Amino acid sequence: NSLAQEMSFPKIKDEDGKDAAVNFATFGTFRGSSNREVAKAATQAFFSTLLKFKNTLASSLATSVKGAVFEAKVRGYRSSLEQSLDADNVPVEVYTNLIKTTEKNLPKTLHRYVRLRKKLMKLDEIHYYDMYSPLFPDFQKAYTYDEATNLISDALRPMGQDYLTILNMGMEPGSGWTDVYPNKGKKGGAYCNAAYGTHPYVFLNHMNTLDDIFTVAHEFGHAMHFFLSHQKQPYPTSEAPIFLAEIASTFHEEMLLSYLLKETTTKEEKLVLLNKRIQNIRLTITRQTMFADFEMQMHAEVEKGGALTAARMSEIYAGIVKKYFGPDFTFDEHDAIEWAYIPHFYYNFYVYKYSTGLMSAIVFSQRVLEGKPGALAQYKNFLSSGGSDYPLNILMKSGIDFTSPEIVQSTYDLFERTLDEMEALLK
Repeated sequence: NSLAQEMSFPKIKDEDGKDAAVNFATFGTFRGSSNREVAKAATQAFFSTLLKFKNTLASSLATSVKGAVFEAKVRGYRSSLEQSLDADNVPVEVYTNLIKTTEKNLPKTLHRYVRLRKKLMKLDEIHYYDMYSPLFPDFQKAYTYDEATNLISDALRPMGQDYLTILNMGMEPGSGWTDVYPNKGKKGGAYCNAAYGTHPYVFLNHMNTLDDIFTVAHEFGHAMHFFLSHQKQPYPTSEAPIFLAEIASTFHEEMLLSYLLKETTTKEEKLVLLNKRIQNIRLTITRQTMFADFEMQMHAEVEKGGALTAARMSEIYAGIVKKYFGPDFTFDEHDAIEWAYIPHFYYNFYVYKYSTGLMSAIVFSQRVLEGKPGALAQYKNFLSSGGSDYPLNILMKSGIDFTSPEIVQSTYDLFERTLDEMEALLK
């Protein structure tokens, strides 16, 4: 952290041609610019600066990995991966299944999407920064907070009246549950929290964009999870563990996305929403699985007596980037230093939980929307379970089994079907 504060990044020109500072806080915004030159300049400025500090950054991360490997060894585990997963009682196969099934599906999912983006953006070469720019930058549609909450309420009608009554009451601006609009002295972003025995508090900065509707849905997914777990569980088991924490929020997003896709009447909006579904899966599942793959290889390198130098880390990372993005992607040498930008590699084997969380939400939402017998009761049972058992056991009782590849596979089947729909519309 202190090194990140001391790094000095070169200035770039922003969309208005003004000097702008690239740093850890602003890089994500510039990388997603609809101006390709801005995104390219930001990526080059950011990664070339990381490269100057590569040995210090590698030494810091290697120390963290060596510590985890040492601790696993003295505690009698076969690997640092096994020790890390043991806290949640997760078998190593869940982790390796995720990576293997993702890898197997890359040609018909991410490789295909890279090819489609390249074609739609009319590019001779598609680079790292091209994967983040908006595919349909001209799509503009505003939604007031009232319109957003009405859409969310309609999207969640399959959850039943008891669920909707609590949700609608919570989303009401005067309910005391939520702070909706930006204000002087109010910080950015959105989040939800709850103390046992009180209702949840949802913090928003609603600015009437499509993304803002999904943010409202997301945070109120957390709110419903808190509310129902606190209602049904005693204090010691009322909090859901991290492994389960993002399922309810992304379940709401999936329900909203499916509803909007069904209701939209314009081709342009449908394409925007289909692309949103793909980007959700790509960034929350495939990208995080790519990180999980890197992490596993990094720890294995130390376990077999290898040295984690900057060169070795970049070599492993480059191989993974090429494998994941496929033959149509143009790999730039500095792409290999991206590992130095990901803080989660210091929280041993944490990132795979993002993947399993969204996959669970996708499967739950598909089952509820299909009206599968028992699906709604299973999902509500999940919401009320808090931290009353190990995470995989809670999911298992709700019909989600990560010890088999089926859940992972069904998510990539959805990725493939979404690509089919996009390509059919574009024809």
